This record gives sequence, C-alpha cells and structure tokens, in this order.
Amino acid sequence: YKIMKLRIFLICVIFFLSGCGYNSIYSNKNSSSLLISEITATGDKKITRQLLSLLSLKEVGESKNSYVLNIETRKKKKVAAKDKQGNASIYDLSLEIIVSLRQGNNINKKKFVSSFSYNNVQNKFELSRQENTILENLMESMAKKIILFIYS
Repeated sequence: YKIMKLRIFLICVIFFLSGCGYNSIYSNKNSSSLLISEITATGDKKITRQLLSLLSLKEVGESKNSYVLNIETRKKKKVAAKDKQGNASIYDLSLEIIVSLRQGNNINKKKFVSSFSYNNVQNKFELSRQENTILENLMESMAKKIILFIYS
C-alpha cells in the first residue's frame, strides 16, 4: 500500500513539474540569449582556463546587444596554523574571482570569494594533489554562482 502511494505521488510530481514550465537553472537554453562579444581574463592562467571551460561561454563577435565579459582570478595559499616545531600544520586556500559584465556604459561587477582549510601532509605529492582537488571543487561551486550572476 505504501509503495502504491509513493508511485502515485511520484507520478503526480512528474506530471506537475513537466506541465508548469519548470526549467533547470543551469540549462544551456538561455546561453543563446546572452551574446558575448569579448572575453578577457587576467590572473592565474590555469585557473582561468579551467573556469572558462566550466562556464562554457562562447564569443560571438560584435553585435548590437552583446556584452564584454572580464574575469580576474586570484589564488592565495597561506599558513593558518603551525605545530610546536614551527612547521605548517594547517593551510588555508582561498580563491577570489571578480567578474564584470559590460554592455555599453552599463557595468555589472561582482566579487566571488571562497576558501577552504586543510591539514598539511608530509608527502608533498599528496599535498599537491589534495590542493588541486580542493581548487577544482572551489571552482565548480563558484562557476555555478557565476552562471547565476551572468544570466540574472
């Protein structure tokens, strides 16, 4: 009886969501409505390249209603805590991205900042892999926020 109720509920939810015009926030249907004539990026080249890949924005050339997108990235790694011997025990990795969207004289600018603290590892190769994973996760979460900013 419970399984039957659950099935009916799920069918109703699917029916109502498909009939109400629901669209995913991150769908690429709106990408054609925003024309970007130029994308400029400054800062850390590796981070910028990965971020642009996550955003999947394309330049369309000069157009009457096109925007100019400027992305500035900064990565900071600092020691948050030290052990008794004075060696770093906890690091703090922060990522700052400044996005400006310009159309004529109208400029929309927003700063996105995210950070993560993690423990030091004796194996420097493992520490580097851990930092890269953390950086990728920070970029993915910030890319979602940037997409919402650009299309709003």
